[in-house]
Amino acid sequence: CPQVWHGCDCCGLVSMSWRIGDCARTKTTSLRVKCEDLKPGDAISNKKPDVKITDWIGKPAACNPTRCPWGSHIVLFRKWIGPKCKIGSKFEIYQSGGGGAKMNRYVGGHHGTWNPLKIYGMRRVNLADP
Repeated sequence: CPQVWHGCDCCGLVSMSWRIGDCARTKTTSLRVKCEDLKPGDAISNKKPDVKITDWIGKPAACNPTRCPWGSHIVLFRKWIGPKCKIGSKFEIYQSGGGGAKMNRYVGGHHGTWNPLKIYGMRRVNLADP
């Protein structure tokens, strides 16, 4: 029997994939990572328009409201399409959204185009590379 219920929204997709009980933007569940360090399965989130963020240049660090501000959408990163980490670079994502909580794969668009002033990357805590 499932121990945690995950909704069919964007947070539900990320939390189910990461096997966590919340929406991934907390210090106990996620780390802010540099664009160059994004790996398949990491999350990318947008932020609210009135919140200022900068491109992360440090080592992975626990999320907090400043490092990982809440936004309106969160997706799972799959891979870069072409050059990475340049403003306007495209990447492939998995998301739950698009009306009716549909799960889909998407390239580019608002949530699949890199802009460090609007979106940022996160990784689940306690992961080790194989």
